[in-house]
Amino acid sequence: MTGGKYRVFLSSSMSEFKQERAQIVEALENAYELFTYENDAGARPQSIQKTYYEEIDRSDVYVGLFGAGYGKYTIDEFERARDMGIPCFIYEKEMKPHERDAELSQFLSSITGVTDKEGLSTRWFKEGDSLGDLIMHDLAVWTKSKAERGSSSGQLNADKKYYCNRRQQLGDFQIALEEEKNFNFFLVDGGKKQSHKGLVKRFGMHYDGKLKTTIRLNQMSSLERLKSDIRRELFTGFDISPLPTKIEGFSMENLIKNTLHTDKERIFVAFEMREDLLGDTTIQKALHWFATTYCQAGDIPEGAPKFHFFLNVKYRNPEASQKRKVRKQLEKFTQYIKLEQLENVTTDDIDEWFDKHGFTETETAKEAVLDKYFTEEEYPMEMALIKISELISKYNQSDQELYALIHKY
Repeated sequence: MTGGKYRVFLSSSMSEFKQERAQIVEALENAYELFTYENDAGARPQSIQKTYYEEIDRSDVYVGLFGAGYGKYTIDEFERARDMGIPCFIYEKEMKPHERDAELSQFLSSITGVTDKEGLSTRWFKEGDSLGDLIMHDLAVWTKSKAERGSSSGQLNADKKYYCNRRQQLGDFQIALEEEKNFNFFLVDGGKKQSHKGLVKRFGMHYDGKLKTTIRLNQMSSLERLKSDIRRELFTGFDISPLPTKIEGFSMENLIKNTLHTDKERIFVAFEMREDLLGDTTIQKALHWFATTYCQAGDIPEGAPKFHFFLNVKYRNPEASQKRKVRKQLEKFTQYIKLEQLENVTTDDIDEWFDKHGFTETETAKEAVLDKYFTEEEYPMEMALIKISELISKYNQSDQELYALIHKY
């Protein structure tokens, strides 16, 4: 909150929703502190991603508009808001299925498929709707509800959700680090809902490491184009400015030189790809080049941080036959250390998480909260993160129902 006003982060494709964004600014600017990239980012000596991460982290509410397509950073902005436990208001434009980008349709389906929607609101709107008035009304209802609940005296950091379970993977990771290599490569092979990104964050938090941008590997027209994109994404993720003008400047040696003064001993970088792309020979060659050629820098300067790279395979097809096929392909990458697949989170794991963070003061209160909000015996890791994140959000916002359970016993 700034100057008594809640901060609102507006996310959308700027070209598709240019008129709607202007309308929303006009409707909200007097009642809320609104951030829109085109009006408020200005010139900053840092990457675009770091700019919107900072603004999302400072915001109280996220508002996302989705229509036919999406910008390069739109989905990442939403995921950042969810990771930080920020209430999200999603507005989806009504249109025929063939008019919407296929990957965006799948993403929106994953949002509407969330069963526990605390902290996540989704609404449809049509061409010609007064979107500014609609959003203003929804935020006014949220603001009134928040005022009636009051504020919590103690706050839980949203990142605490990443401490739930993952003991086996953390143990495997610690064993791998005993070799003390300057570069490590890990394959993270998990189910469709196993939150690879959260696993890398968990490792980074455990070692107080520096977490960098996830690099998404997509099918490209040529190997050289993919190599170029990987190098550029690495340098951009480390906020190296100005970027080199020639391809030779994007070497690992230069990357190391630009990270010598970091206060972190370890740096974590994740690559993310769909399982159906693993069989693409161009991507296979790019991964082999990155591990065996690009990262084999010359002399490593004293004091240089150690790099840990993760290849996260995301399943769209959760069938057992597809997983076996992927694992067979993964065996070709002998330079990578394989981490065990993430197991489901059980109620015992959540019970342990409650104890670690002092969520409730008595065993009876803890049991009451578990019975109310965790009705299944176990959850896929990604669903567990969503539910814990929503519980943290309820706690921080002094949710009446939750606080009644906590203080009843």
